[in-house]
Amino acid sequence: MGRAGRGERGVKRGLLLIGGAGPGKDALALLARGMDLIVAADSGLEPALAAGLSPDFVVGDMDSLSDISLLDRFPPSHVLTFPRDKDETDTEIGLRIMKERGCADITLAGGGKRKDRPPSRDCLVFRARSAAVPVAYGL
Repeated sequence: MGRAGRGERGVKRGLLLIGGAGPGKDALALLARGMDLIVAADSGLEPALAAGLSPDFVVGDMDSLSDISLLDRFPPSHVLTFPRDKDETDTEIGLRIMKERGCADITLAGGGKRKDRPPSRDCLVFRARSAAVPVAYGL
Protein backbone atom coordinates (compact mmCIF):
# COMPACT_ATOMS: atom_id res chain seq x y z
CA MET A 1 0.00 0.00 0.00
CA GLY A 2 1.20 3.49 -0.67
CA ARG A 3 2.71 4.39 -3.98
CA ALA A 4 5.84 6.11 -5.16
CA GLY A 5 5.94 9.49 -6.80
CA ARG A 6 3.53 12.03 -8.10
CA GLY A 7 2.29 12.64 -11.61
CA GLU A 8 3.26 15.60 -13.70
CA ARG A 9 3.61 18.88 -11.79
CA GLY A 10 3.32 17.17 -8.41
CA VAL A 11 -0.36 16.29 -8.83
CA LYS A 12 -1.52 13.36 -6.71
CA ARG A 13 -2.88 10.70 -9.06
CA GLY A 14 -5.35 7.95 -8.27
CA LEU A 15 -6.86 4.86 -9.87
CA LEU A 16 -10.44 3.90 -9.00
CA LEU A 17 -11.43 0.37 -9.97
CA ILE A 18 -15.16 -0.26 -10.24
CA GLY A 19 -17.36 -3.24 -11.10
CA GLY A 20 -18.36 -4.07 -14.66
CA ALA A 21 -16.32 -4.71 -17.77
CA GLY A 22 -13.02 -2.90 -17.91
CA PRO A 23 -9.39 -3.19 -18.90
CA GLY A 24 -7.69 -6.57 -18.68
CA LYS A 25 -5.23 -7.38 -15.93
CA ASP A 26 -2.15 -6.35 -17.94
CA ALA A 27 -3.70 -3.00 -18.84
CA LEU A 28 -4.72 -2.45 -15.20
CA ALA A 29 -1.18 -3.16 -14.05
CA LEU A 30 0.06 -0.53 -16.52
CA LEU A 31 -2.57 1.98 -15.42
CA ALA A 32 -1.55 1.46 -11.79
CA ARG A 33 2.09 2.41 -12.42
CA GLY A 34 2.88 5.76 -10.90
CA MET A 35 -0.47 6.07 -9.13
CA ASP A 36 -0.30 7.55 -5.64
CA LEU A 37 -3.54 5.97 -4.47
CA ILE A 38 -5.51 2.94 -5.66
CA VAL A 39 -9.09 2.42 -4.50
CA ALA A 40 -11.41 -0.45 -5.36
CA ALA A 41 -15.14 0.16 -5.14
CA ASP A 42 -17.03 -3.01 -4.21
CA SER A 43 -16.54 -5.64 -6.94
CA GLY A 44 -13.80 -3.50 -8.49
CA LEU A 45 -11.64 -5.37 -5.98
CA GLU A 46 -11.80 -8.52 -8.11
CA PRO A 47 -10.08 -7.13 -11.24
CA ALA A 48 -7.60 -5.32 -8.97
CA LEU A 49 -6.54 -8.58 -7.33
CA ALA A 50 -6.50 -10.41 -10.69
CA ALA A 51 -4.02 -7.77 -11.92
CA GLY A 52 -1.82 -8.30 -8.86
CA LEU A 53 -2.77 -4.93 -7.36
CA SER A 54 -3.28 -4.30 -3.67
CA PRO A 55 -5.64 -1.33 -3.35
CA ASP A 56 -4.98 1.16 -0.59
CA PHE A 57 -8.70 1.15 0.22
CA VAL A 58 -11.74 -0.97 -0.61
CA VAL A 59 -14.99 0.99 -0.34
CA GLY A 60 -18.70 0.39 -0.80
CA ASP A 61 -21.57 -1.72 0.44
CA MET A 62 -19.91 -4.92 -0.83
CA ASP A 63 -23.16 -6.22 -2.29
CA SER A 64 -21.54 -7.08 -5.64
CA LEU A 65 -18.40 -8.73 -4.32
CA SER A 66 -18.49 -12.42 -5.27
CA ASP A 67 -16.47 -13.52 -2.23
CA ILE A 68 -16.64 -11.37 0.89
CA SER A 69 -13.60 -13.18 2.32
CA LEU A 70 -11.44 -11.26 -0.19
CA LEU A 71 -11.71 -8.37 2.26
CA ASP A 72 -9.77 -10.40 4.84
CA ARG A 73 -6.56 -9.56 2.92
CA PHE A 74 -6.81 -5.94 4.05
CA PRO A 75 -6.52 -4.28 7.44
CA PRO A 76 -9.96 -3.26 8.75
CA SER A 77 -8.94 0.41 8.57
CA HIS A 78 -8.55 0.05 4.79
CA VAL A 79 -12.00 -1.49 4.21
CA LEU A 80 -14.61 1.25 4.34
CA THR A 81 -18.03 -0.40 4.38
CA PHE A 82 -21.23 1.57 3.81
CA PRO A 83 -24.91 0.58 4.13
CA ARG A 84 -26.63 -0.69 1.03
CA ASP A 85 -29.29 2.01 1.33
CA LYS A 86 -27.29 5.20 0.76
CA ASP A 87 -27.30 8.42 -1.26
CA GLU A 88 -24.08 7.72 -3.18
CA THR A 89 -23.10 4.89 -5.49
CA ASP A 90 -20.01 2.91 -4.53
CA THR A 91 -18.19 4.66 -7.37
CA GLU A 92 -19.15 8.07 -6.02
CA ILE A 93 -17.92 7.02 -2.58
CA GLY A 94 -14.61 5.99 -4.14
CA LEU A 95 -14.28 9.32 -5.91
CA ARG A 96 -15.06 11.19 -2.69
CA ILE A 97 -12.55 9.16 -0.66
CA MET A 98 -9.86 9.83 -3.27
CA LYS A 99 -10.58 13.55 -3.34
CA GLU A 100 -10.52 13.68 0.48
CA ARG A 101 -7.08 12.07 0.35
CA GLY A 102 -5.77 14.69 -2.05
CA CYS A 103 -6.13 13.10 -5.49
CA ALA A 104 -6.46 15.77 -8.15
CA ASP A 105 -6.24 13.42 -11.15
CA ILE A 106 -8.35 10.24 -11.08
CA THR A 107 -8.53 7.44 -13.64
CA LEU A 108 -11.71 5.36 -13.53
CA ALA A 109 -11.37 1.74 -14.71
CA GLY A 110 -14.37 -0.55 -15.21
CA GLY A 111 -18.08 0.09 -15.29
CA GLY A 112 -18.75 -1.24 -18.76
CA LYS A 113 -21.70 -3.41 -19.77
CA ARG A 114 -23.71 -2.68 -16.62
CA LYS A 115 -27.40 -2.73 -17.46
CA ASP A 116 -28.42 -1.46 -14.04
CA ARG A 117 -26.73 1.96 -14.45
CA PRO A 118 -25.59 2.76 -17.99
CA PRO A 119 -25.89 6.56 -17.84
CA SER A 120 -24.84 7.03 -14.20
CA ARG A 121 -21.12 6.72 -14.89
CA ASP A 122 -21.27 9.70 -17.24
CA CYS A 123 -23.25 11.67 -14.66
CA LEU A 124 -20.85 10.99 -11.83
CA VAL A 125 -17.83 11.78 -14.00
CA PHE A 126 -19.51 15.08 -14.82
CA ARG A 127 -20.12 15.68 -11.10
CA ALA A 128 -16.47 14.88 -10.30
CA ARG A 129 -15.27 17.24 -13.01
CA SER A 130 -17.56 19.99 -11.80
CA ALA A 131 -15.98 19.51 -8.38
CA ALA A 132 -12.59 20.24 -10.02
CA VAL A 133 -11.32 16.67 -10.07
CA PRO A 134 -10.33 15.55 -13.57
CA VAL A 135 -11.51 12.01 -14.27
CA ALA A 136 -10.48 9.88 -17.23
CA TYR A 137 -11.92 6.53 -18.23
CA GLY A 138 -9.41 3.70 -18.15
CA LEU A 139 -8.67 1.92 -21.43
